[in-house]
Amino acid sequence: MSEDIVVTPSFPKKLEQEGACLTSKGMPFLSKAISWLVLFAGILLSFQFVGAIDPLTFGSAHILAVVLGAFAYLIFTVIYGTLAGRHNWTIQRAAREKSRPFTFCFGPRGFKIDARNSKTDYEWDAVDEVAALTGGSGVRVGVFVYPVADTDLPEGMTSADFRTQLDAWRTA
Repeated sequence: MSEDIVVTPSFPKKLEQEGACLTSKGMPFLSKAISWLVLFAGILLSFQFVGAIDPLTFGSAHILAVVLGAFAYLIFTVIYGTLAGRHNWTIQRAAREKSRPFTFCFGPRGFKIDARNSKTDYEWDAVDEVAALTGGSGVRVGVFVYPVADTDLPEGMTSADFRTQLDAWRTA
């Protein structure tokens, strides 16, 4: 196929959220592991500090304080992460709504986005990944993921055919 594939994306929320995970592969565990290592290093330092000041009074009250502090840290990170994620999604969806209507045009020379308030052209070497998502595909360019729902594809085109064609153009 050499003719362009033109898509008017509908941006289903589930597809956007799954596509966003393409930019953070392996990151969530690593960032949580680092933050927990920092927390427990701080706890160990607090044990050393309390033990150096007065080793005789070091007891269950101090251990309870450290455990409660760690639990408070856990609760804080969960709540903060959830609220920050919701806030970011709200901002992104509002910006996308303001930019409507969108058109994605995929062709042999690259990928173009035409929105009400902007136009963007990517050559295929800028596209990092074309991935299968539940109910569609994601085209990742750096930290941006452009989701294309199966229902947005031209009549008769499957998601697998779409990704195969994009990969053919990317590797040509």
